[in-house]
Parts: sequence; structure tokens; C-alpha cells
Amino acid sequence: MSAIFLKEKLSVRFIFLATTALMGSYLISFGTAPISLSFDGKEIIYLLAIGAAFCWGTGTILSKKVLDKVEFPTATALRFLLAIPISFAFIFMLKQSYDFTQIATGDFVRFLIIAGITGGAGALFLYYWGLQNTQAKISTFAELMFPVVSILIAITPLNPYGSPQQISGPNIIGIIILLASIILITLENHAQKNQVHD
Repeated sequence: MSAIFLKEKLSVRFIFLATTALMGSYLISFGTAPISLSFDGKEIIYLLAIGAAFCWGTGTILSKKVLDKVEFPTATALRFLLAIPISFAFIFMLKQSYDFTQIATGDFVRFLIIAGITGGAGALFLYYWGLQNTQAKISTFAELMFPVVSILIAITPLNPYGSPQQISGPNIIGIIILLASIILITLENHAQKNQVHD
């Protein structure tokens, strides 16, 4: 989408590295397990997942457009102002509810820590600050660090799904592949910027 809407150029090397990064991300999330789609009454879950991925990708594109017109603190505030009511709208449309009184104090503190590390206001503030001078295509793949952060949280007592998980060999290989791909994508982008300035 960045190539279409922002006219960012995609080199053959970038496409190769991007594909490699996605492979690493898959290993982090699923290991060597094959893809198995079984709807079994879960159609809405798949649709929401696809919608979330689409919104995440378009969010980066729209954010770049917004940053051409406003400063990054304003862009951060706009993100919250738009995201919160949209989230509540989906909650009401899907008739979802949650009894917050059922959350144990320890779990609540753990969720707050995870939110602060991965996606709180501070994280978004830094994100928009960096996005000012970063192409959307680079930002999109840098955002694949989220699975790495997720798995690092999962192997600690902060794991929101219970006791710490064991990290597998494929997970480690996926982390290495993803990190190497992101670093090489960043270096290529830096080299292209230097060529433009020269």
C-alpha cells in the first residue's frame, strides 16, 4: 500500500527481505506447525483478524499522511481520539461485554505492565516521533518486532495466559531471521538515503 498511496519504491532486495521477515514472524508465532484453517463457527474471528491486519496496515499509511500536516504529538492524540470510540463501536456491534470486577489484582497489574511496554501512550508517542522520518514500508516491517516482544513476555511471569512458556528452537530461529531481515531492510534504506543526498 505504501507503494500505491505514498509512491515509495520497492526494490527486489526489499521484497526478498520483506518475505524473509514474514517467514521469521511465522516461525515466531506458529513454529513449524502447518497452516490449518478450520472455521467451525469461528468465521467472525477470522474476519476480525483480517480486518485488524488491514486496519493496522492502512493506519501506518494514514499516519504518514497526517504527519505531513501536523506534529507527531498531535498525531498521537488523534490516534487515541479515533481508536477508542471505534473500538467501543465494535464492542457494542458485536455485543461483547466483560465484567472487570472478575479480574484479580495481580492480573490487572500484569496487564497494565504489558500495555505500558507494548502499546501504551508512551509507545505510540515514540512510534509517531520515529515515523516522521521513516518510510511506511520500513515502519511496517519494524512493527513485526511485536511478535518478538510477545514471545519474550510469554516466557516470563508476565505471561497473560498463565505460567511462563518454553521457547522452542523454531521460535529462536524465527527471532534471528526476523531481526536480521529488519536490520538489513534498515541498512538498505539508510544506504538509499545517502545516495539521494550524494
